[in-house]
Amino acid sequence: CVEFSPHGPQIFPRIPNPQLAFNRKLSESRRSLMPFMIAKSVDKTHIRAKQKMEGANGRRQALGAHSGGRGGGSQRRASPDGSLPVVALSSSSAAVRSEVDRIAALGGIDVEHVADGGADAAVLNLSEVRASAVKVRARFHPAYAPYFAWGSLELTLPDEAEDLLELLLAAGTTRRGQIVGVVGVHGGAGASTVAAWLARTLEGRFRVALVDADQCSAGADRLLALDGQAGVRWADLRSDSGVLVPGRLLNSLPSERGLAVLSADDRGAMPSGEAGEAAVAALSQVRDLCVIDLPGEALIEGSAAHRLLGWLDVVVLVARGGSGPARQLARAVANVPAGVGILVAALGVRGGEAAVWGRDLGIDSVYPVRLLSGLAGDVEHGVGVGERKRSATARDLAVLARACGGLQ
Repeated sequence: CVEFSPHGPQIFPRIPNPQLAFNRKLSESRRSLMPFMIAKSVDKTHIRAKQKMEGANGRRQALGAHSGGRGGGSQRRASPDGSLPVVALSSSSAAVRSEVDRIAALGGIDVEHVADGGADAAVLNLSEVRASAVKVRARFHPAYAPYFAWGSLELTLPDEAEDLLELLLAAGTTRRGQIVGVVGVHGGAGASTVAAWLARTLEGRFRVALVDADQCSAGADRLLALDGQAGVRWADLRSDSGVLVPGRLLNSLPSERGLAVLSADDRGAMPSGEAGEAAVAALSQVRDLCVIDLPGEALIEGSAAHRLLGWLDVVVLVARGGSGPARQLARAVANVPAGVGILVAALGVRGGEAAVWGRDLGIDSVYPVRLLSGLAGDVEHGVGVGERKRSATARDLAVLARACGGLQ
């Protein structure tokens, strides 16, 4: 495993190679980037991957990257064949396998090792080139021609480790875990508590990331008693040009067991626009499930936060009992984009009233959640949300968690 300097990703020396159409020198500005970033434009990652492959083949000029996916210009890719692994390597050399595994680990990408001749076994297929140096040939699966380049490219490692990492990251965007958003339909609904508790419950069966996207948040890490743990918070993510490397970002976050947390702190909350969305995209590539604690503004069409609803597979709308919240809940349901599943966490609501809410809303996914007394005191004394596993609240949220993440 490679150790990274906190001053930047200096493990990628650039050795000029006339075979590559896309060659850049390692600029001095790159040395100051955070260790979980590489200096490339977020919007041009795939164009540059195409330039590498197409430039080496000389077949055609690079085309603009396909803009499919969810969430306002995101770099997500829908997989033509979800059964394909992201990366496959065919090599009999321990040195080649070790070097490719090392570079792939930086992006949080698993490499499937296949027998010789296993062509087109993955989105990105790597094969050993017999040479005195460690060398691989890279090519994308033909089914991904609309997204990436055709042809092949030979890379010498570790000299061209950065070029290989860029191709791996491009292939990694064809996969993502499930994304669950949690949002309160009125002030003080308790959405942050529900998000943290769901993430804690789901991490028992999945690799989970909790993303604190509420601009008014005091810090999701505090709710989980992780605020004393070192690691990256939103204020550490620079908004200047760069691509977040999923594996590095994940490894830099405060974590416990299977749960990693990207949180606000007293220095600032999630930045608006592409910087925040890029972090969601990166974490969704390396986690089975991401839980996003959304601000109430996400339910207002035209707001910056509303864009994030387009990233979701499921949204959990949180409301407390009473006629006022019930009316607000009806308006919230109407503002959820088509194709996003809707679950309702009805805090302090009994089963009969929850059934009435479901009937009025025309949905059968209203889950009553009993309130835990003394929760604020627990947090103040360092007992994280979700640790009271035998409470009625824990049992109710476990039922909601099964609906969110498919727990059996």
